Amino acid sequence: MKSLAFRYSIFFSLSIFIIFFIYFIITLGYSIQLLAEDTKKNTETLTELTLSRLTNALSSVEQMPLVLGKSLEEPSPDYYEILRILQGIVLNDPYIFGTCLAFEPYTFQKDSLYYAIYSYETPKGLRTKYLGGRSYNYFTKDWYRVPRERCKPGWSEPYYDLGAGDTLMCTYSVPFFKDVKGKQQFMGVLTLDISLSSLGKIVSKIKLYKSGFGVLISKGGIIIYAPDSTLINTNILEIAKERKNEKLEEIVQKMMNGESGNESFSGLDKKKSSEVYYSPLASTGWSVGIIFPVEEVYASLLNLVKYLLAAFGIILGVVMLVTILITNRLTSPIKKLVRLTHQIGHGDFSVEIPKVKRRDEIGVLANSFSVMLEHLRSYLQDLERTTAEKKQIESELNIAHTIQMGMLPREFPRRSECELFAILDSARAVGGDLYDFFFIDQDHMFISVGDVSGKGVPASLFMTVVRTLYRSRTMDGQPLHQIMSLINQELCKDNPNVMFVTMVSGIINLKTGFIELCNAGHNPPLLLEKSGKVKKIGLFPAIPLGIMEYHKFRTEKVQMEPGDRMVLYTDGITEALNIRGELFTDQRFRQVLRDKMNADVPSLVKGVVDSIHDFSAGVEQADDITLLILGFQKTGVHRQLPVESRDLTVRDKLEDLPLIVSCVEEISRTWNLSSKASMEVNLVLEELFTNIVFYAFADKKEHKIDIIFELLAPGLLQIRIEDDGRHFDLLEASEEVKTDGPLEERKIGGLGIHFVKQMMDGMKYTRKGGKNCVLLIKHF
Repeated sequence: MKSLAFRYSIFFSLSIFIIFFIYFIITLGYSIQLLAEDTKKNTETLTELTLSRLTNALSSVEQMPLVLGKSLEEPSPDYYEILRILQGIVLNDPYIFGTCLAFEPYTFQKDSLYYAIYSYETPKGLRTKYLGGRSYNYFTKDWYRVPRERCKPGWSEPYYDLGAGDTLMCTYSVPFFKDVKGKQQFMGVLTLDISLSSLGKIVSKIKLYKSGFGVLISKGGIIIYAPDSTLINTNILEIAKERKNEKLEEIVQKMMNGESGNESFSGLDKKKSSEVYYSPLASTGWSVGIIFPVEEVYASLLNLVKYLLAAFGIILGVVMLVTILITNRLTSPIKKLVRLTHQIGHGDFSVEIPKVKRRDEIGVLANSFSVMLEHLRSYLQDLERTTAEKKQIESELNIAHTIQMGMLPREFPRRSECELFAILDSARAVGGDLYDFFFIDQDHMFISVGDVSGKGVPASLFMTVVRTLYRSRTMDGQPLHQIMSLINQELCKDNPNVMFVTMVSGIINLKTGFIELCNAGHNPPLLLEKSGKVKKIGLFPAIPLGIMEYHKFRTEKVQMEPGDRMVLYTDGITEALNIRGELFTDQRFRQVLRDKMNADVPSLVKGVVDSIHDFSAGVEQADDITLLILGFQKTGVHRQLPVESRDLTVRDKLEDLPLIVSCVEEISRTWNLSSKASMEVNLVLEELFTNIVFYAFADKKEHKIDIIFELLAPGLLQIRIEDDGRHFDLLEASEEVKTDGPLEERKIGGLGIHFVKQMMDGMKYTRKGGKNCVLLIKHF
């Protein structure tokens, strides 16, 4: 384990390094920028100074030939005087090497093809000689030919004047003319020569950094001056092409075009990266360039960086050493506390915390350890006492669990008519779920599944009360909906904790498979048909038991076929969670029922519970899991067919309403309906019939409405109404009707359908084959 001193030293060193690095990068970037700007200014200054010197030198050369050229165009020029003046210029001007006065053939002397007087300076003085002949045909030389063709003065490209000056030079030539019959006739050329060595003295003064130098090239790319004398009078453009230096070739082309700029290239030998600044000499078209290696620009900065890094390394080492020493001194008491903590952790509570006379956080920590040790000793004593009490409570809870499980029926019926099995898997030692079943008589059996709000002992006790109530009421022979209402009233009394229970109960006729169900806010039962289809029994919505004292509960009857199974369960099944936080869900529950439907009822129940545990593996069970499955098995004819039935067909005309009234009066007399039941049936049919007439049909054609009355059992009437009108769900139409609010807040419409539901004991809507079908159940 790395010590605190080591960690702090690393932390502070890293912090300093980050700060230095940021500062270093910013400073380095700024320094590079300043250095680049300074270099650019220096090169610009040197170039401008060199251009100014060259301009001054060349302008003095250009002025005198221009003046003397005009003198030669006078009617009787004194050629010898002009030549004497030119010779004086050669002797006095440090940049001028020689001068020449060259004439056209037979112009100066009518019998002479060549006539050119050339004077030039030597170490021994001024020398003069005549040019012309086969060895030196000056008519073909650029210094004579170009001004003759262009008829204007100008500088020649650098050349070696073999046979005349015998040196590298550039010549400024001025043509002169004679007026012959109003026309200008070319007579010859007056020249002044500048040796390249004299121009090189100007450019050679360029010094930049350690090895920076200047170059001067002509408009044609000829090197007039370079430190390497082997390059003088060579074409730099051809050199760049030979060495395949495309960037240098591009720069030279720009210099020849008279452009100025600052660019980087790889140098003549492509070994060192260099910078070049170039600018044109306007009077001649030449170009001056300053070349310097890039590494020399940043050499001083690189040395500074090395120095700073070395200094920073020393500072960083000192910081780490000082941090370690200081941290070791500060953490020495903490190390002692760590050793004592290990002893306490191994159960030695007899240790004594040394007193620290410091008033900083470490002193507070030492005192806190002393207080903690005292509290820990006291806590262990309390823990021993609490552990003993907890063991006693766990023992009592185990006894309570045994008692609770003992109250649930464990022996399941073995009869040919039915097969039943149930499981209650508590999330705690005792829970609030329940299941129950018992025979009311030889042919009727009561089944129930419930879920009490809350968990633990209170829920278990409340469940016991509920079980006692429905067992006592059921054996009295009262109807199921009244049993649920009476249990609800009893639970609402003296219920300060407002506990409640959701429950679904049912009574099955084992001869017919006809089961009556009542739901009090519980999960709707599922009917697993023999075909494998799982149907939800859409019972009338109702609130849980124990909330509203005078709430009325209603029942629904379902016919079970042989092989069908009724499934009652609690939400501990559908809301079971897995390690990914996913619910078991109602869809997964139905799929498991379908997958295991071929098993017998006990195996089916156990298979479902096992599937839930597999799904929730690794997650603590949060709620009780209760499942009861009843299978109807009797063979033969089981459906209790209607005792009688009566069919009535009417038109969608209000004048056919008396036919419905007459039919209801007839079946009331025949099937012994009470006057109250007869009146309610009449009111319901009148309401539904008028709704169909006014709202069901969009066209003006005549439509038929079928009404079928069936006496399912003594005291049980079923009415089915069918029409081919537009889709209209009566159950949805009455869902939002409020009858307990202020009159001005109630919505218009839907009240009639609401009272239909109140007067009937059962109501269901379906649409099949393009027809609306309303099914009504009425007990009388």
